[in-house]
Amino acid sequence: MTSASKLRLGTIGATSILMMLGLCSVTSSSAAPVAPRAATTPKLKLLWHEEYNGKKGLPHTVQTSLRNEKSWHNWTTTVTGAPNNKERQYYTDGVVSYNPTGSIAHRAIELTGKGQLAINAVKPQARTAKHPSTAPDDFCIYGRCEYVSGRMDTAGKLGFKYGQIEARIKLPTGEGTWPAFWMLGANIDKGVSWPNCGEIDIMEASYSNRFGSIFGSLHSYPSDGFGVTSSFYPNNPYTEFHKYGIRWTYNKIEFLIDGVVYNTITKSDMVSEKIYVEDQGLVSREYPFNQEFFLLLNLAMGGTLGGDGDGQVSDKKSKGGTMLVDYIRYYSVNGQGKLIRH
Repeated sequence: MTSASKLRLGTIGATSILMMLGLCSVTSSSAAPVAPRAATTPKLKLLWHEEYNGKKGLPHTVQTSLRNEKSWHNWTTTVTGAPNNKERQYYTDGVVSYNPTGSIAHRAIELTGKGQLAINAVKPQARTAKHPSTAPDDFCIYGRCEYVSGRMDTAGKLGFKYGQIEARIKLPTGEGTWPAFWMLGANIDKGVSWPNCGEIDIMEASYSNRFGSIFGSLHSYPSDGFGVTSSFYPNNPYTEFHKYGIRWTYNKIEFLIDGVVYNTITKSDMVSEKIYVEDQGLVSREYPFNQEFFLLLNLAMGGTLGGDGDGQVSDKKSKGGTMLVDYIRYYSVNGQGKLIRH
């Protein structure tokens, strides 16, 4: 998913060419499960990591709309009620729920105090005598916002080129949840629009429409809304943590689940596919993946992947969900891999 404010992440979507802001792109119809193959053992060197230990509250590495930018901020939050992909959430970086006593229960993005980062999607809470409303002041593109949730990215702060990047994640339960761990080409902030900049969906999932599965995808110009994608079915992804990652080398990206490869996409795989483009005919997919990318984490609600045909959350009683991230780690692979600090 992309966001235009990173352009300022909030306008360019990660899902289909119609979705220039919400999440990663919609994938093709679910593929049959592919048995992962044993990965050859590469030489890995840890270049960067976040472990999400610390007391409950805002992570110190995340810059919010109420914080002055500091050198230790690796992430910037997105605040917008205009995600595309027909999504139903308002992205905020504030409080999303209060306890009955008026104390803070949860923020959109927070440390749990138990060693994880949480991104929470919930319905806005009404004002009481003890606490204010959590509904945003702005309306969403479809009217009054149905959910509030979180999204953050490393654009302009940290960039990555090649290497192995993985996150240990537990997927949210709840009808309509659409979590994503993904990347966009850093040149999206330099006038190169999506999908020309390239998009790497390390992990996407839909509780409602693709229950039990995750998928990894690559998107580039021209977009058909699906990209080059493959699905996998981890054991108990809603109750157990799994490592979702990529091993990214020159002209090749391998998709990993718990350290083993379940799909490999090469440059020749991409460019051999042709997509029909009006006024141009059949056009080969581009391969913009030999350049710097940045990271994104978000939890959408509804939309073209999480919702029904209109993007709405089918179960009106759905309270949302929480994506938990145990850690993110970035390694060089046999000497390939560069962390870029801006």
